[in-house]
Amino acid sequence: RQVLQDLMVAFEAAARAALVQLAVMPCALGLALTMSSAAPYWQSAAAARSTPPEILKAIRAAPWRGALEPTPSSSSAAGPGGLRLESMEVVEGELPADLAGTLYKNGPGRIRIGEQRYGHWFDGDGFVTALNFAGDGTASFRAEYVKTERYVAQELAGVDAGIVRRGAWTQKAGGALDNAFRVPTNPGNTNLLVVDGRLLATCEGGLPIELDPITLETKGDFDFGGSMKSFFAAHSKIDPFKSRVCAFGLILGPGTPDINIMEANADGSNLVQHAHPLPFTTFVHDMGVTANHLVFMVPPWTVDPLDTLNFLAGVKAYGTMFKWTPEKGTWVLIADRNDLTKLHRVRLPEAVSLYHIISAHEDEVEGARRLTLNVARHIGSRTKLESSFANMYDAFFEEDQECEAWQYTFTRTSAGASAGAATEWSYASSTKVETAYPFELPDVNPGTFCEGTPARYAFVNALTGRDGNNGILDGIMRIDLRPPGNGASPVWTAGAGKFAGAPTFMPRQRAQESKSSPMVADGERDLDGYVLTYVYCSTTHTTQAVILDARAIEAGPVAVLQLPYHLPLSFHGTYMEAR
Repeated sequence: RQVLQDLMVAFEAAARAALVQLAVMPCALGLALTMSSAAPYWQSAAAARSTPPEILKAIRAAPWRGALEPTPSSSSAAGPGGLRLESMEVVEGELPADLAGTLYKNGPGRIRIGEQRYGHWFDGDGFVTALNFAGDGTASFRAEYVKTERYVAQELAGVDAGIVRRGAWTQKAGGALDNAFRVPTNPGNTNLLVVDGRLLATCEGGLPIELDPITLETKGDFDFGGSMKSFFAAHSKIDPFKSRVCAFGLILGPGTPDINIMEANADGSNLVQHAHPLPFTTFVHDMGVTANHLVFMVPPWTVDPLDTLNFLAGVKAYGTMFKWTPEKGTWVLIADRNDLTKLHRVRLPEAVSLYHIISAHEDEVEGARRLTLNVARHIGSRTKLESSFANMYDAFFEEDQECEAWQYTFTRTSAGASAGAATEWSYASSTKVETAYPFELPDVNPGTFCEGTPARYAFVNALTGRDGNNGILDGIMRIDLRPPGNGASPVWTAGAGKFAGAPTFMPRQRAQESKSSPMVADGERDLDGYVLTYVYCSTTHTTQAVILDARAIEAGPVAVLQLPYHLPLSFHGTYMEAR
């Protein structure tokens, strides 16, 4: 019996390896490979042995959910120090010679402990990947969990202990008594920021966490010299033209929280900050950066202060108490970068839900100062969307749970206004920007921040439904941010059973002298680089790194690199050019 079992294991391993080769093999005579609605790996005995029955059932119903599964951290594939590949296998095309640097991505490496699921996708433990391009046609790969206190505690406790730390949406094991008066822990799972060579994992619920940029080992919290007095939001940003760190975070207290708006030098020194009260208790995820202002859009996704008593008593997780309250309105906060004490508040004419600001820009038009904000606006119910995020293994995303591109403009009459005044801004207009598909997770060339001309193009994760790939974002789309947009936006998809994740822009490596001379042709500088997406291959339960030319994403991959294992779906990332 043991001999037969060993033979079966060996056969399954060989079959899986063969499937990987089929997944990346060029198709003869132009014929595309096809697959059944259920991915072969997830029908295997190996999958059945390693996956809890209810999870396996959910994945077989929608194979993209296999990308939610915990990544190996100490298995034979990973080794004791995380995932490492000294040489990546290029299975299609060639790595560009003008691509030299490291792409870092962050996202939840696991959203379940054994059979017990976290209360929300956003509560998963942070998992950072680093894909390094040497500039000579070779690449290497490394990945590590962010070793937060909660991650280490969970590893020490083991699976049988259940969830041992409280999250923003997740209760720890032990009931209300063990959750009472416990602050939600920071998973460090959303984004990454490079400050003076330091790699910081960021998330709304705490301080940034410093990682070694080469080994990805966790160094600990980074607090800008001890002066920061708030959390540090996931979408804090770098202004490359002023060499400034632009950041924000919430200050929680017994009443409505404050938003703490911050700027520092590029090396993290001389942090300047000022706190302003929010109009209500809410969740602010992103901001826009212009040459003179920091801009926030505050949606009415709110918590009633009385409901916080249930949180304090340990009865409910904090994130589960948010409700959509459109009567409170959506507010735009415009902070003056020259004096962070100056903040103007503009109420939009309708309630708007969003997570992400795509880009921001300001200019002079007919004697008035104009501020333009491009956002990824939710199409449908915020409540429905969050319900899906709260149970990803049962989620099946539809168009109304994704985003449309909208452009908002605000004006300030220049006559009689001082240079730093932010008290005269008013709402001017809103325009829907047409795209081929709904989307989320936008990214732009970071070199477009704060320049004299606005970003024209952005790259997004699109919900295309092509090749039967339903239920999750699956394609990469380039959108034209100028109204009316483009209903025939260029799109790339990987084929049946393959789901492209969030795009990250990687600038071309150029001579130092050319970097100081930005291109002025309309939109050309936005496309001066490549877009990378990690593609989950549900047939083989593996991941490919796909590089697209930003100028022609619809033409297909410039290069495809094959990983021998899968990477969980990630959120955001950053690219650090080789020095």
